[in-house]
Amino acid sequence: MGMKYKYGIIGQGLAGSSLWWHLHKLGQDVVIIDTDNRNCSKTAAGLMNPITGRKMVTTWLADELFTYCHKYYDELELMFDIHFFHKTSILRLANSEDEANFSSKSLTSFDYLNYKIKKLDQPKFQGLRKFDSGFALGCSTWLDTEVYLNGIADYATNLGQYVDCQLDTENIGLKVSGHFQLTDQIECENLILCQGYLAEFNPFFSYLPWATVKGELLTIYAPNLSEEYVFMKGVYAIPVGDSVFKVGSTYDWNDKSKEPTVAKREQILSQLNKLIYCDFKIVNHEAGIRPAVNDRRPFLGAHTELSNLYIFNGFGTKGVTLSPYFAAQMANYLVNDTPLLPAVNINRYQPKM
Repeated sequence: MGMKYKYGIIGQGLAGSSLWWHLHKLGQDVVIIDTDNRNCSKTAAGLMNPITGRKMVTTWLADELFTYCHKYYDELELMFDIHFFHKTSILRLANSEDEANFSSKSLTSFDYLNYKIKKLDQPKFQGLRKFDSGFALGCSTWLDTEVYLNGIADYATNLGQYVDCQLDTENIGLKVSGHFQLTDQIECENLILCQGYLAEFNPFFSYLPWATVKGELLTIYAPNLSEEYVFMKGVYAIPVGDSVFKVGSTYDWNDKSKEPTVAKREQILSQLNKLIYCDFKIVNHEAGIRPAVNDRRPFLGAHTELSNLYIFNGFGTKGVTLSPYFAAQMANYLVNDTPLLPAVNINRYQPKM
């Protein structure tokens, strides 16, 4: 006998997982279908940094996003009884006198007071090269995305709300009732697509201005490198325990293959060797394609013609911070008809006729 659900979610990356959890919390009958066991979300480094860019500015909605993320991930760690949300500090290194002076002045700005930023002159740490100064951000975190996503999958599986199967969205059936026939056994009244970069090729939402970008990441073993901070200069080196670090990342808007490349490995290593001087061994080299958007704002909302077909996607490089906050908004939009933030509603774009 087939199963019927109020909501079906396709894709169990960062977006689909957070939306599933929020719909589940609202008491909804929802199934999540994972079609890509090695999606970009599991490859992501998971670094959450509220201060970014050469001018060290706060990210969009930083206060709201980071407050909500801490609450969300802390709650799930307790619920699942596993650890994946790691509090840490980023040490951003500076050699440029202009950057150092600008950043020093910025430390007194009201916008930065909540982020526990302090300047370190000539920071000295094991394995780290000499720099004129560094700026420690004491409010940062990193998410072990694979442990987190596996925790969601296990929890949903125990509730009978997780399915692992290959599914071609072009072949999804639309029944006379208006419901979606996802597989021979699964039917849903409403369908939300959380497919990551694959949405660019989905005929329902391909009209949206995607700017998908490939990124590559190294995992290294460096027993003589300090694990006190996430070190950042050109690349980041995130200590994940036992002298293992995630190092990245790269950006390529042309290569859409999911295979890592020698050229990008050498690019990362070149930057890494400017950051550290100690010996290390490459443990792993991964690549993924980020579902980025031209205006750097995610895509939330309903299809222009099929009112029970939705998209929740386009979080780009900031999926770990954006997806929980907007999943709460999307869930309330679906269940309670609460309006979406105009900046993320896909009605800001119209399909070309």
